[in-house]
Amino acid sequence: MSISSLQAELRSYRDASSRASGDIAAETFAISAIDAQLLGKNAQLLQAKGALCQCEGLREKCEALDSAAENLGAMVASALVEEGARAAATSLTSGNASLVEQAISGASSVVSALQGDIDALNSRRASAIERREKAQARKDAADRNITRTRWAISSTPRG
Repeated sequence: MSISSLQAELRSYRDASSRASGDIAAETFAISAIDAQLLGKNAQLLQAKGALCQCEGLREKCEALDSAAENLGAMVASALVEEGARAAATSLTSGNASLVEQAISGASSVVSALQGDIDALNSRRASAIERREKAQARKDAADRNITRTRWAISSTPRG
């Protein structure tokens, strides 16, 4: 093989190595950006889970409050012999339970949505890592070919 054809081959391997290096850098940057997004989403998820726990704690308090209101209504009704007093005492707290259930439902939806976002980001991250590894393999192969071609050039007798 002539030196000029070996030099042309060397240039093509250098170009391939350079392109692979660019791909590696791009995927590394993409992975870093995804990591930053994951950090933010995980922080949001922790906050949302905390809010959900607080809402669930309110459910227990509402149940206790409803029970106390029913007992109070029963005592007032017994004292006044009026069923209306019991209904009035119960109605004081019946709206709270509904609001708490709405809050729990909303917080659960937020937690689910954030978990879905995190799963999607993890999938994108895994794909970017796979692409970076393939680019690294291409670069390694091109670099081996560069070394082999340089050796061939240096071993070729000059005419």
